[in-house]
Amino acid sequence: MKAIILLLFWLVSFSLCTAQTGVVKGKLILKNTDEEKYLAKKITAVLKSSSQVDSVLVNKDLTYEFENVKSDTINIRVVPHSYPFGIRYTFFVAQGETKYFEMEYSPVCQYSKSMGDRTCPTCKKKNKVLPILYGLIFFQNRREARKYYLGGCVVYDCQPSWFCKRDETMF
Repeated sequence: MKAIILLLFWLVSFSLCTAQTGVVKGKLILKNTDEEKYLAKKITAVLKSSSQVDSVLVNKDLTYEFENVKSDTINIRVVPHSYPFGIRYTFFVAQGETKYFEMEYSPVCQYSKSMGDRTCPTCKKKNKVLPILYGLIFFQNRREARKYYLGGCVVYDCQPSWFCKRDETMF
């Protein structure tokens, strides 16, 4: 009799605990299908909330799943990170809820192809294209400053190298 009561107590406790958690499922969507060859590295999805940190390996079909997610505001990111850098998805998971969403993923910096070529992808010309400088820059005079486009103080590992004044396009 004690065994039956203990078993019932355990089953009720287990069902109450699992009912208070949710599931997060997702899929990475490649921005460019040619980038599939760069996916040899293992990709990890990282879930973080105020009370939980978890990670799972992304499957070969680029899907992932987190179970037993506590009801909270959740942040999901991918390692190695996607370009542009710093993308993370934030959403709320309620008790017993299953969330599914698709995340764009690019393992390659979209600007790495344009590092050497200063031809604008929009107008196909070079004469109004300026190099972009990042960081805290000081110039001796205005004439020197007109030769560059200032990209801002924050420096990331994936930023455009060129700016077309004609089309106001960074590439």
